[in-house]
Amino acid sequence: MAYLLKQLRQEIGNNELAIRTENKFCTLSEKEVCFEFYKDVVRKQVDGKGHEPLLTNIGKFSFSIHQTSLLINAETISNKKFSTHIYIERE
Repeated sequence: MAYLLKQLRQEIGNNELAIRTENKFCTLSEKEVCFEFYKDVVRKQVDGKGHEPLLTNIGKFSFSIHQTSLLINAETISNKKFSTHIYIERE
């Protein structure tokens, strides 16, 4: 989970976020960086290319974007649960 959080903080910065699908959200900047729950993996893609696994063995993954934070909930296939808020900087 630490690697996912590091990647999210690095990519989000003060960029806008957009939900693309129920399982995918993206940053809106020069390059579109997307985070997606795909099969049992949470992966990162840049401009629709690549497949960088950030979390594996995931059974459930959800997110919601709020005014000043991104809420992430994940559950492994062995039922271990994680939840965190990531602060979103606004200019």
